[in-house]
Order: sequence, then structure tokens, then C-alpha cells
Amino acid sequence: MKLKYLLIVNNNIDEIVTIFKEDTPIAKINEHIKSFLHDNEWLQECTDKFDSIQKERKENGFDSTPFYVMKNFLMEYHDTFVNLVETELEK
Repeated sequence: MKLKYLLIVNNNIDEIVTIFKEDTPIAKINEHIKSFLHDNEWLQECTDKFDSIQKERKENGFDSTPFYVMKNFLMEYHDTFVNLVETELEK
């Protein structure tokens, strides 16, 4: 069985680890990150900066999908580390 682990960490919060099944669409994972942004009152700030971050990432040849834009926003503006790790459980 394969799993995806979403890790969110910064100095002010405990590590947040959310486990998703392998076939979980990235849109659902993005919704989880949006919920985190909302809970920390950063969603509006992220929304305001989203287009400029996305444009900059595209221009620099980086992945500019919503997951990476939100990840970049959190790292750049709130010193928050976000990572999505895929792993396989052994029987």
C-alpha cells in the first residue's frame, strides 16, 4: 500500500502530518493546505499574492501549480516548511 504524507512545520506550531491514500487527488491535498492557511489567518494574504508568486515561478522555470505556489508562499512569508512525501508500506 502506498501513502502520501503532508508535512507542515514551523517554529510556532507543532508538526502537522496528514496521511492520505495513494490515489488522493492533489486538489484534496490543496484543500487541506487552504484549510491550514485559513486556520492561521493567512488565506487572504496567500490569495492576494498567489498570481504574482505563480507568475514568478513560471518565469523561473519552476512548477507553478497551486500546491507549489502555496508551498512557496508559506516558506517565503511565514517560515513554514511544507512537503509531500510518498512512501510504500511493506507487508
